[in-house]
Amino acid sequence: MTDSGFGKPIRLCEWSSADVELSEEQRRVIEEAALHWKIANNLSQPPLEFTGSQGKTINTREYVGVIEVADVVIEIFPKLDKRLVEKSTVDDEIAGSVMVDLLWLLDISGHFGINEIDDAGIKESPENFFDVFAILMGKHLLAELNVGLPHTYVKLSDDSRMVRGKICLLDQITRNMNRYDLISCEWDEFTPDMPMNQLFKCSCRFLQQHVQDGGAFKVLTDCITQLEDITDVDPLTALTGVMGHRWDRHTERFRIVFDLAKRLLQGCGYMLSAGDATTFVFLLNMNKVFEDYVKAVLEASFNVGIETQKMVGELFPQLPKGRVLQKADYYWCSKDGVFWVGDAKYKHLTKDQSSALFFEQLPDEEGNDYSAPAGSVISPNDIRQLTVYAELVRRNNKEKIVPNILLCYPFIGDGKFASDTRPAWNNSNFTLCPVKMKRQANLKNVLPQDIQETS
Repeated sequence: MTDSGFGKPIRLCEWSSADVELSEEQRRVIEEAALHWKIANNLSQPPLEFTGSQGKTINTREYVGVIEVADVVIEIFPKLDKRLVEKSTVDDEIAGSVMVDLLWLLDISGHFGINEIDDAGIKESPENFFDVFAILMGKHLLAELNVGLPHTYVKLSDDSRMVRGKICLLDQITRNMNRYDLISCEWDEFTPDMPMNQLFKCSCRFLQQHVQDGGAFKVLTDCITQLEDITDVDPLTALTGVMGHRWDRHTERFRIVFDLAKRLLQGCGYMLSAGDATTFVFLLNMNKVFEDYVKAVLEASFNVGIETQKMVGELFPQLPKGRVLQKADYYWCSKDGVFWVGDAKYKHLTKDQSSALFFEQLPDEEGNDYSAPAGSVISPNDIRQLTVYAELVRRNNKEKIVPNILLCYPFIGDGKFASDTRPAWNNSNFTLCPVKMKRQANLKNVLPQDIQETS
């Protein structure tokens, strides 16, 4: 039984279930916040739900992050760390190790567009999701603020003892008719106290109230110090102020961190309409994070640009409609002129989670539960799909040589780390490629050495 602990977070993994001791009212507000988040993100299902005869079983889906409602905090970890979470009560040390790995993935993948963090940022020790968000946003924001605060012209008006800007004749002859010592004026002032900077300061103050890591707290403090002349506003005011924000060449460099700050504050109850201003929901789709991570790793290894969601052909090309488009996760041509089709599968492909997957471990017949989100080998459907992609690429490019196929999957074990290549039915070289999920000194070490030699 997992206890909320009134301040102690409930910790579980994506695609998992756990019994929790929560009151009916607590369960209601959590489900309400999850429902509003689903609506705000235009999803078909909420990120979590309560089931069971008494409604005490919490079930998660494919999202990782934090849900905070009043006195309840729910932290949802990646399913690859299920072995850690289910081992025992998740202490802060285990949670911290998971956060370090997650920070590495988000950094390399550039999932928020932020992939320029220096080594010092990665060496921080985040203990919760707020630490991760703070390090990602704070490091980037501080670097830009050190270059200079963005300014804009703001129209101001007031009564002055001397003319400033232009005289507001209507106000002067009405409100100030008998005040010869005051002149109603209107002028433009070049100031940093603009809505975008207010958004930055508001998001930094919000994160500062939740972080535990000293490094994360310091970088947020440094950002707030740089923004000391900026007006403090609440999240609703900050978000309302940047509605319809117009970019120019002076503010364009802040676009990435602006999007993250905005997304953070949009997770607050103010914008979720969850009924409680203390509500906060921030969740990540780990399938998308892993896809972005693999793309960055492939580009580093092959030293070429990788196209994503590439339309490689159609199953019924002669039809005017209903042609059934086929899109590959990754598509590229290596330096030696060989085409590649790649796919990312964010799930455990080896039962013991210690060594890489080899073709000898695949079943001869279909019949396993291939719909399972973790703990199962690759599906024959996946193999058929990728070989069809390769055949379409060959035909479209009128090549005699069939493209290579690379299926990437996460590797978290400490056993044999190697890829395995075999010819498929269409003569494509089909490679099972493990991808390390922990930080490496060299990004090329994320893939096995034999892949490096191929690239």
